[in-house]
Amino acid sequence: MAPSTCNRNCWSTAPCPTPLVCDWQTRTGLNYDVCRNPQCPDEYDCVCPTPTPTFRPTPTLTPTLSPTATPTATPSLTPTPPETNGWYQVQGGDVHAQRIIQSYLPQADSFFYTDTDNLSVGVVSYGPNYGPFISFGIGRISVPDWLVETTYRVIPQRTYEYFYHLLGSPDIDSFVPGKLGDGIYYSNSSVEINQKLEFLTDKTKVIILINGDLVINHNIIVPTGNFLGFIVNGNIKIGGSVEDIQGFYLAGGEFNTGTSAIRLVGEGVFVANDFVFGRDLGEDNSTIAAEEFRLRPDFLLNSFFGLWRAPVYWQEIPG
Repeated sequence: MAPSTCNRNCWSTAPCPTPLVCDWQTRTGLNYDVCRNPQCPDEYDCVCPTPTPTFRPTPTLTPTLSPTATPTATPSLTPTPPETNGWYQVQGGDVHAQRIIQSYLPQADSFFYTDTDNLSVGVVSYGPNYGPFISFGIGRISVPDWLVETTYRVIPQRTYEYFYHLLGSPDIDSFVPGKLGDGIYYSNSSVEINQKLEFLTDKTKVIILINGDLVINHNIIVPTGNFLGFIVNGNIKIGGSVEDIQGFYLAGGEFNTGTSAIRLVGEGVFVANDFVFGRDLGEDNSTIAAEEFRLRPDFLLNSFFGLWRAPVYWQEIPG
């Protein structure tokens, strides 16, 4: 083999041909440079041996079967109907609130007015800018749905002071619950009614002025032909056991129906600076109003003459 070929001596003036390289080797105890193939693993090889491939058997995978779970039946849940709060209805007459009117009727086919005759259905009205605060739940006002915004105000025109002066400004306490005859009664302090009120005749006219609060703990029934009016400077509170109150009621403060699971029916005319409805019939709320107010036109006919006269205001007209 010619010098400088594979596995032969090489030096600076006798280099190895490409792709061999001149590499320092040790052969039989002698140290010298030889030409070798740099790709071979052994330092003396010139032609790399073909590696014998090692075959590794491919493992056979045995699938692991998971047992099929027995399906568990999902129980059928009966939805709980939403809780319905107490609500109130009216029958006849008009309803006005300077601010908020909210009675959450639970049925789509229920009406705020119980009347089915459009001739007796009244108008619901409210003060300016309070339209968003008027709500009747999912029910309706009435068949014609009469709802209006107005600047009309009841309390400034018909207050305790107005009626007190109109009725002669009495100053002697004269009201004692019990049997009542014709007349105007006065109390300079709060009054609590715990017994039945009786009328001496079938055409008795009674007005009671109370410079304080009125608490009613007994049903008040006014037979047709009679008139009973409570004009109260403070609040009117109805006891929880009361089911029926009849007459004309005006409160300079609030009219509170009381906290109770007993239905309250009011017949007559009811005026207050604010109404608080506290009756709750529980499950019966879904079909029955906890409070119902019915107009009694006979009270207007049988009351004192001139009691409902329209006030006259004098004002200079510029110009």
